[in-house]
Amino acid sequence: MEQICHLRDIEVEGYRVRFDRTLHEETPTLPDLPGEAMALERHYARQDPRDALREFGRARAMNVETLRRLSPGEFKRIALFEGRPTSLAGLVHFLASHDYQHLAGLEWLFAKSEQVNGVV
Repeated sequence: MEQICHLRDIEVEGYRVRFDRTLHEETPTLPDLPGEAMALERHYARQDPRDALREFGRARAMNVETLRRLSPGEFKRIALFEGRPTSLAGLVHFLASHDYQHLAGLEWLFAKSEQVNGVV
């Protein structure tokens, strides 16, 4: 449940903002978001995961639509992220990597829960 809230907030406050700033500012410095602090401050454990998943879906659709409309040159725009220069295309790769990391974590949790419940 907390991972879904995290993905939603990173999609909205992280990647949507990063893409927008990279497109509209000259070499912006993009801050990293403190995921663990956000989870505690926002009480992710008490939020409805279905609402968070719907909000994530809407935010992801908006980001995908933004990216679909870009020219090849726009993907070359540069920002500073985590102290290093990266292109907008690089930010898209970071987003995909972030997704895969959470997918692996969710798969591990699912397998663990099946093991505990005697399914495996």
